[in-house]
Amino acid sequence: MKYAFFVFVSSSHRKAAIAACEELVDCVKTELPIWGKEIFENDTHQWKVNK
Repeated sequence: MKYAFFVFVSSSHRKAAIAACEELVDCVKTELPIWGKEIFENDTHQWKVNK
């Protein structure tokens, strides 16, 4: 099962939009367990958990 996490922001200036996006993602990562599956060239994998 695969999931995607999307964050949409809008601003009249690009830097403000990027900062808002980063802040939202960081906030969510501190509140929810978000994992990532790293798949290596030798077909092994490792689950990453945010800290």
